This record gives sequence, C-alpha cells and structure tokens, in this order.
Amino acid sequence: MASELTVQTLRGPTSGANANKVLIPSSQTLHAPGHVIQVQQYQAYPTNINIASDTLTATNMAVTITPKFATSKIVLHASWPYWFTSDSNNYCIGTIYKGSSNLGSGAYNCLSFCGPMRASTYNNQGHADYVDSPNTTSATTYTVYVRPYSANTSNLRVQWQHQISFISATEIAQ
Repeated sequence: MASELTVQTLRGPTSGANANKVLIPSSQTLHAPGHVIQVQQYQAYPTNINIASDTLTATNMAVTITPKFATSKIVLHASWPYWFTSDSNNYCIGTIYKGSSNLGSGAYNCLSFCGPMRASTYNNQGHADYVDSPNTTSATTYTVYVRPYSANTSNLRVQWQHQISFISATEIAQ
C-alpha cells in the first residue's frame, strides 16, 4: 500500500480498492476539531401518545450516543407532529432530557413553545434544538418530553403514524 506523508498533506493511494482515501485503522481515532465524529438518530412513524396533564411526559423519541471524546459537543435536533383533540388555541411545550435531567429552562422548563393551532383538526410540527457538553465518554440518552400549555381544555396528541418523529444527536469534536 503506497502512501505519501508530508507536513502539509496526507494522500491515499491513487488506485486500488481505497483509491484517494486516507484510512484510519479501527484501533485509532482521528481527532479533528469542528468535524462530525458520529450521528445517532431515532426516526419513526409511531402511534400517537395522548397527554392530558400539564406535566412533561416522555415520548418514545429517544437517542443514545456514546461520545468518543469527553470534550465533544453534542448537537441535538428533534421534531414531532402534534395536535389537540379540542381547543385550537392551545400550545405544545417541548424539551429534551439528558437521562433524568431536563435541558430546558425558563418559566416552563422548556426548549420549545409551539402553537397555537388553527383548529383542532390540523397537525402542527414541534421542534427543539440544543447543544450539550456532556463531559463524558459514557453512553448518554436524550429523550423528547412534551406537555400542553393548558391541560384543562384539551388532550395533546403527540406523534402520528403518518408523519415522521425524530431526534438526532451529532457529536462534534472540539
């Protein structure tokens, strides 16, 4: 296997099965600040969950990632469909938990305050984004939690078998 190493350039072989590739053996790790190290995701068309209380409730949108470096950042993106069985003037509050710790803040301990809806028969899409610094190389689970703003007027339905729900966790080297 031919290769060339200079102070400024790494080059893979120009022919063969790995032409123009620089390979890092599985026993080695490339650490390049600012680069994506890995992406983990949950993506599904699950059955909806009915929520009738004003308590943050776990969805089945969860992703587990094991950071390669304790200094990495984890970029989280989540999206979920929701609607109310009545009361089109209600809001969906969403957040992401790391294990049993809520990453949200403020008066509603949330990352997302979505709505109101035009009518109870329309679907909306909730979103939450967050950049975490887990400071660990242990497996870490992130889960989307939601609740209605006002539980006195309607049931919140989250997720839907005809619309995608997802959460992704992207490790970024620092």
